[in-house]
Amino acid sequence: MKKRILVISSRIPFPPTAGFRKRIQKFTEFFGENDIEVDLFFLFTDSDDLEHLPAIRGSYRGIYPNALSVAARMRNLLKSIFLGQSLQVNLYYSKKIARNLRRVIKDNSYDLLLWNHVRTAEYARRIESAAPQIIDYHDSLGYHYLSSSDKAKGLWRLVYKYEGKKIEKYEKRILNTYQMALITSEVDKASIDPDCDRIRVIPMGIADDLISRELPEHCEPWISFIGKMDYYPNVDAVGYFAKEVFPHLGSNLIFKIVGTNPSAKVLALSKNNPRIEVTGFVE
Repeated sequence: MKKRILVISSRIPFPPTAGFRKRIQKFTEFFGENDIEVDLFFLFTDSDDLEHLPAIRGSYRGIYPNALSVAARMRNLLKSIFLGQSLQVNLYYSKKIARNLRRVIKDNSYDLLLWNHVRTAEYARRIESAAPQIIDYHDSLGYHYLSSSDKAKGLWRLVYKYEGKKIEKYEKRILNTYQMALITSEVDKASIDPDCDRIRVIPMGIADDLISRELPEHCEPWISFIGKMDYYPNVDAVGYFAKEVFPHLGSNLIFKIVGTNPSAKVLALSKNNPRIEVTGFVE
């Protein structure tokens, strides 16, 4: 009998325009290559997300979409504020969805539960299962919120500081819920527990076909940054490179910033320098 894994995500892992989506995609491909069946249980707040189901059906044995209303998220947000908890803790939780998840786990003999992101942790804490459980933190939200707070302005500075401190404690507290945890870097691991052997670092990678792609014969010299461009660490990285590094490189070099949802700060870089191009999402 084939091994079977359930992946639980707070959002649909498609299209692969964000790091967490790419990680789920690659984990699923790896399991499939090793003859392991994978089911997907995910939350959605926009019914348009369901239009992506045909694109991922071939990757999963079973898919379980669960609607989370905007009203429910607002109630959860107010609950977190009232209780002085991290805003992320209750935001994606629903008793109805928890019942659905319990039923799916009960009806299937899973050999592993793979939880994606701390946004699914409240479900993991409330659901009993004999199967081993792994959380993919992806990165440390606490570390990134606290790092961002120093550069944020106005209300966002207060929000980042509040949420950073709360979620940092939460990330550490939930670790014992799982047999293993995954994360993208040693820096993020250090924010949670630098000495914990159960936290394994699996960094983000680059697709082989992208690295091996042949360039046109007469290609202009350029350097590119690829990432989700409303994600603060990426925004900060291209801003630093554009201001502190790029001016010292060759005058005929083009800097291409590639990725979905470029923020206003990223778009401003191209307006101030004709040698910087912001492409947005590229197939």
